[in-house]
Amino acid sequence: MARKQDILVSGSRDCTVRVWNIRDGCCLRTLYGHVAAVRCVQFDGCRIVSGGYDHRIIIWDVTNGDQIHVLEGHTNRVYSLLFDSERKLVVSSSLDTTIW
Repeated sequence: MARKQDILVSGSRDCTVRVWNIRDGCCLRTLYGHVAAVRCVQFDGCRIVSGGYDHRIIIWDVTNGDQIHVLEGHTNRVYSLLFDSERKLVVSSSLDTTIW
């Protein structure tokens, strides 16, 4: 899960990423794009980055739910994600023992 202000983002075994309003608990948007469980998410206020068991990383526009980029390269499950301090890069790690 990742939180910014009143918004919380979660990934799920049902292959979705969900954007929540934490004040009222309502789901604001459900994002579809992964074909396996979503293991990790990061949120910087404008973009969501999700990684999953499908070996992919998807960058989303939080305002409209569109996919900005789909990053492929890991050969196993993506286990963690992190924005760099300037929010220009995303670091990922995978069960394939690589860090990108």
